[in-house]
Amino acid sequence: MPPASNELFSLTLPATRASLAMTAALVEPLARRLNFDDRDTYRVGLTIEEACTNVIDHAYAPGDAGDFTLRARIERANLVISVEDHGLPRDPFARPGFGPDNPAAPGLGTRILEGMADEVRYLALGRGGKAVELIIRLPAVAAVEAPPETEASTPV
Repeated sequence: MPPASNELFSLTLPATRASLAMTAALVEPLARRLNFDDRDTYRVGLTIEEACTNVIDHAYAPGDAGDFTLRARIERANLVISVEDHGLPRDPFARPGFGPDNPAAPGLGTRILEGMADEVRYLALGRGGKAVELIIRLPAVAAVEAPPETEASTPV
């Protein structure tokens, strides 16, 4: 994906558990800077950790090395976090998922994302891989301070 002019950060990391510490180190200060309270800072952190864990656990075939890119941007009155990878194609809705009748099935991570974020978008990037975008509404104070979107700031 091309960088947006309102991008807060973009970081590519190896798809390993060790990368989770780096994502956590980015997320808490960002959430604080955007005026999230303690509860919502935790929610933002947990949501991003789960999205990154899904990439680490499921994006690449066992034994294959890979990476992922974590991006954050302001879009209207929302914090949008994108987790992109170049791994195996996956449709989160194509198979029966985790549920009370099927607790051992895959899909718990997807359910967590959808329960914690205000909106979740799954994007197919063709040969570029895939991405999940986590949309989290900004607190009112941060929304006022967010840079306005204009036609000039929209990537062409």
